[in-house]
Amino acid sequence: YEGVLDMNGKRQGLWKEYYRTGELRSQGKYVNSNPVGQWKYYFTDKTVEIIGSFDQKGRKTGDWLWFYANGDTMISAHYEAGELDGEYVEYDEQGRVVSKGNYLEGTEDGQWIYYNGEYSEKGSYYDGMRMGEWVTRFPNGRAAFVIHFEQDVMHGKYTSYWENGRVKLTGRYVAGLRDGAWFKYNEEGELFLTTLYKDGKEIKWNTYDIKD
Repeated sequence: YEGVLDMNGKRQGLWKEYYRTGELRSQGKYVNSNPVGQWKYYFTDKTVEIIGSFDQKGRKTGDWLWFYANGDTMISAHYEAGELDGEYVEYDEQGRVVSKGNYLEGTEDGQWIYYNGEYSEKGSYYDGMRMGEWVTRFPNGRAAFVIHFEQDVMHGKYTSYWENGRVKLTGRYVAGLRDGAWFKYNEEGELFLTTLYKDGKEIKWNTYDIKD
């Protein structure tokens, strides 16, 4: 590290941090040992890794950006009083969106969308918990899974689909456990297995009763 300490041992003014090999790691200003204003963090080749600002209390504020080593954006986020608050977007190394949504006082809130390769998943949060219908889609845009949540727990109807659009499996969750009759179909849409659940335990396959 390189910078000024006052008579009370507190950091003041411009400070720089270095890697063990001597390259600049970060630089920014302190007021009474609180980072304030804009700070920059660097890779060893001097390209910017992170850029963002702190308020007078040393809390992250405003827009923050994280970068890949090639200079492309990795994460774009907004902070208020040290907490994520506002739009959040994460990208992969090819520049494609990996996740996108909003934070409210540090927790996910409202609609979010995630991408895993060619698949996508979309749904809503309330106070950081998944709520309502979440849909995962195949690369062709058709639904792969439709799941209902209550306070981050699967609760309600569940349906998965074959890529041709026909139903693969359907049933209901109650407080995260399978309950009642579940129906499984082949790719031609023909029912071939009915499973009965009670409190998450299988108790019947078609006409066959399951013993403990």
